[in-house]
Amino acid sequence: METEINQDKDEKRGLYWLITLISLGVGVALLILLPSFFWIALPFFFTYFVKAIGMM
Repeated sequence: METEINQDKDEKRGLYWLITLISLGVGVALLILLPSFFWIALPFFFTYFVKAIGMM
């Protein structure tokens, strides 16, 4: 049972890294194009970054 949970988390870590990188790109694009709205991407970036490194 425990190994299935750990295996499921490991499979999703790649997805979390992908979402982290996409949200980083969106944040940088917003910072360049619409600086007053770049903060909208920050919660997505930090949430999925923490999930990707396995802290949450």
